[in-house]
Formats: sequence, structure tokens, C-alpha cells
Amino acid sequence: MHEPSHSTPTKAEESFGSLANTFMTLFFALYTFGSSSDAMLHPFKNDLTEIVGYILFGTFHIANITIMINMLIAMMTKSFEEIIVSLHKIILKKNFPKFFHLFSF
Repeated sequence: MHEPSHSTPTKAEESFGSLANTFMTLFFALYTFGSSSDAMLHPFKNDLTEIVGYILFGTFHIANITIMINMLIAMMTKSFEEIIVSLHKIILKKNFPKFFHLFSF
């Protein structure tokens, strides 16, 4: 792993310094255990890198929220369809004898 050339570790370096740290930071950020200060580079004055970090962190959150809402909608749709199919089967079983004589010649 690449060792930093300075002796002051930043918050971003602690959170995203290795692949394992990056995975843990993003995983716990999904469940709101992370903070936006994870991208901070203080005491260094590198605003562009920090802004890009915030943009990527925000994009990650927006993409994951969109995926989770999509999954919720898909599960609710499947449940609704299964309920409707079972209701149609129950109604058809109950009412079929009543309507059968209408179609017999």
C-alpha cells in the first residue's frame, strides 16, 4: 500500500485510504453511520479534491437511495400482483357455478 508523504493523516485518508476502509466507510454510510466530513482534507488546502470527494459521496448516496426505492416498488408490485391473482382465483371458484348456467345451451 502507498504510504503518505506527510505525517498528518486526514479524515479522508482514514476513511478512504485503503480498499477495506473505503468499503467499510461506504457500507456504513448507506445506513447513516457515516458523515459528510469523511471527505475532508483539513489541514491541507486542496479545495478541488475536497469538492470532487463531496460530489462523489453525494452521487453515491443518491444512486443507492434510487436503487433502494426501486427495489421497494418492485417488491410491493409483486406482492400486489400475487394478492390480485389469488383473489381472482377465490372469486372465480365461489361464483363460477352462478354464471355457468348462463353459457350452457
